[in-house]
Amino acid sequence: MSYERVLFRGHKDAVNCLYALENVLYSGSDDKSIRLWDIRTSKTTQCLRGFDEPVESIQSRDNVHVYAAVDNSIKCYDMRMNTNMIV
Repeated sequence: MSYERVLFRGHKDAVNCLYALENVLYSGSDDKSIRLWDIRTSKTTQCLRGFDEPVESIQSRDNVHVYAAVDNSIKCYDMRMNTNMIV
């Protein structure tokens, strides 16, 4: 079995974490952003900024995404409402 190598380009610094859900790949980076990628095309569909420090962790459940940064901050984003939630 052979696999095709696909590159996802967009972050300006090291990628610290990945999370895949259906056809979306989430990546958190030292550039203090999270990128959402279409796995089928390897294109960025959304870039979430607003962290003061690098993003270290990404989790998701029921369209609510939770992100943690190295400064111990946590941000929640409700994709259904397209809003940040306060934690």
